Amino acid sequence: MKILFYFDNLQEIHLNKDVGAICIHLTKLPNVEECILATNKNNTSNKDIIELSEYNLLQSVNRFNVIIFYHFTLKSLMRGLLIRITNKHVKLVLKTDVDRRYIKSLELSKRKIIFRMFQKIYNLFLVETKQHTEELQKIAKQKHKFVTILNGSKIKRNRTEDNTERKNEILIIGRLGLTQKNVPFLLRILSETEKIQELDCISLVGKMDGPNSLEIKRLLYKLQKKYTLRLMGNINNHKKLVNEFSRAKVMLVPSLYESFGLVIAEAAVQRTPIVAHDVGIMQDLAAVTNLVKIVGFNDKNDWIKNIKYFLNYNIVDTCISTQVDEMFCWDKICKNLYKEIKKC
Repeated sequence: MKILFYFDNLQEIHLNKDVGAICIHLTKLPNVEECILATNKNNTSNKDIIELSEYNLLQSVNRFNVIIFYHFTLKSLMRGLLIRITNKHVKLVLKTDVDRRYIKSLELSKRKIIFRMFQKIYNLFLVETKQHTEELQKIAKQKHKFVTILNGSKIKRNRTEDNTERKNEILIIGRLGLTQKNVPFLLRILSETEKIQELDCISLVGKMDGPNSLEIKRLLYKLQKKYTLRLMGNINNHKKLVNEFSRAKVMLVPSLYESFGLVIAEAAVQRTPIVAHDVGIMQDLAAVTNLVKIVGFNDKNDWIKNIKYFLNYNIVDTCISTQVDEMFCWDKICKNLYKEIKKC
């Protein structure tokens, strides 16, 4: 099998996520003869990545059995259509990045027509969570084309960490100032609620940019009177990130929307308890471990109750399923992906 991955405007960060990881791990499989990552613009330091213009992409089609594009975009639709006109045999696969908002938007007639066109052109759609797969299958004409392929985690379990030594600390991580991350809601309830006696410190990891950044700074000023604050900024070093997951008693994810939620997967690998809304991978995780709690959207009492629960939780006494590690193992994920591609 010869596979071409094509991702627009490739950045260094994409190589550390699914775009780079899938290509690397599929290459290891014995029946994959060739696996090439290409882009229209290579913004990375990796010189092995091929730059292909739209014209050269179409000229290269006959070299491959499988071409994988990313996301429901008009570019992906038009590229798929042009390739399908010239080559009816190549398998076209779309790696999607959908959340609840996108699925809801498919109720609009214009979006619905485009969605049906995608189904006629592409052989297979890779969806990042079981919940989103099922929701897409409900509205799809060709349900069999939609399969769940989770993302993996490059972060490995810190097995030397003694869970009894975790700090009385909560961790919030991500692009903190973005509206969809909903961080001001969480900080607001912590500032308005009477001090949680079991909580000593609030750690925030990530860029403080976006429309909510000023509101976050105002709320942090209030919170520093109750708790110690650790503002860690953006952490690119994986070892340092593992240490943040390993030291916190619980990670909080107040996001309103997530297609997958990579930080949720990374925290789960470190056995860090997670409190979050019903977003991304949360339902899939809840099926295999009791270290996650799904709370009602913006339900203040539910949030405080579950934060207190995990701050008092003895993680060492918990029987943890090895399914968490298996869920986010790239080798296993890519073997499943290969099987799905072969079937379609």
